[in-house]
Amino acid sequence: MKKLGMLLALACAALLTSHGTGAQAAAKARTGSNGPARLEETLGAKEKAFFQAWKDGHPEVFQKSIVDGGIFFGEYGVSGKSETVAEQTNSRCDVKGFELTNFEVISVTPRSAVLTYRAEQHGTCGGVAFSPYMNGLSVYVKRGGDWLNVVRSEVPAKDWRGK
Repeated sequence: MKKLGMLLALACAALLTSHGTGAQAAAKARTGSNGPARLEETLGAKEKAFFQAWKDGHPEVFQKSIVDGGIFFGEYGVSGKSETVAEQTNSRCDVKGFELTNFEVISVTPRSAVLTYRAEQHGTCGGVAFSPYMNGLSVYVKRGGDWLNVVRSEVPAKDWRGK
């Protein structure tokens, strides 16, 4: 699991570093003019659904929207789908609000894509305020006509407002 976590960290770092580069523009261009916008909208809605489920206390959204074997990578390390769902089930978080912006998508294949975004979130977990700013990365695969999450990564960020 340590090797997987390190590999995931390196992959996420590489993707976040290349966020907005010519390679991403070329990947978008290969998918056609309307494809990326629709895919960005679809996957952005999926990501917002995760945040809304976290806020509203609905772990079933995580259960049905993450593939078996899915991975979550965050400030506390790497966890699998079952740990992520259990964490949501037993959540002691009080989410006051959130906003997701700056969605960008890289279509890797017709049935897989990487979504990056920024999140501003406010609230507490276990009575402790959580980092209000975050950069997010999610990898999705299309199965049975639905886009499902394979990897989610959240990295606390500095305040980017006004920049």
